[in-house]
Amino acid sequence: MEHVVQFGISIDDEMIQKRIADNAERAITAEIQKKVESEILTRSNYYGGYRNSLSEVGEDIICKWLESNKDEIIELAASKVAEKVSRSKAWKEKYGEVTAE
Repeated sequence: MEHVVQFGISIDDEMIQKRIADNAERAITAEIQKKVESEILTRSNYYGGYRNSLSEVGEDIICKWLESNKDEIIELAASKVAEKVSRSKAWKEKYGEVTAE
């Protein structure tokens, strides 16, 4: 006995293309992220710890800026401290004693 079976296959080309594109995008993004992390994070000690290269660059920039502006920073800090001290009650009392003598 012979049976004839007919069936149809519907292939959604757009869905297949979208899934391939999404999977490729995820794979490429993961690979780029891995490479960036390996460039930024480097091993720094025997125990497997990491140090952040970007933080070191930022720290170097800040240290250089502080070194080049050291005198201005000290002068500004000293004037702020002098202003605060001159407003204090203890300073006014001592200043009054010294000027009275």
